Amino acid sequence: RMVHVPRESFKGHWAGVDLGLNNFFSEPFNSELPQEARFMDLNTGKSVAVGLNLLQYSIGLQRHQQNIGLITGLGLTFNNYRLDSPYILTTDENGNTSYIETERVIKKNKLVTTFLTVPLLLEFQIPTASEHPIFINGGLYGGFKLGSHTKMVYGDNLGKDREKSRSDLNL
Repeated sequence: RMVHVPRESFKGHWAGVDLGLNNFFSEPFNSELPQEARFMDLNTGKSVAVGLNLLQYSIGLQRHQQNIGLITGLGLTFNNYRLDSPYILTTDENGNTSYIETERVIKKNKLVTTFLTVPLLLEFQIPTASEHPIFINGGLYGGFKLGSHTKMVYGDNLGKDREKSRSDLNL
């Protein structure tokens, strides 16, 4: 007589919500932009990233212990870059991302991107006295840009108060 005893399976940790802050780095650990890129100055406190990790698939790499494995899945990431500069982002005649100056008073100037993300993570789980292990994972993310747009809100009464552009900007 055979009895099937279900084996414990590896359960990774990726599905859920990610929150973060966005910033630019021109060199490692230096967030100061070069002079020719000052039109992209960020308000870091209002430049946020939100990730919705919707689907997760865990693959155990051990036969008897289930504390090392691979994780993959599918998610959406929304990056919001809030610009401090009074310039409007555009693409010049050569196809390069550039800017134009405006006479209007800009209250809000932001760039928003949306990506479909696919991770490949290696996770190690360290058993603890409780039911919940400590875990460490790291790996690669791949992303496919679904869309991007810029949005300006003007603080004067000269016509349209909001302007949205869906140009590519070489992202």
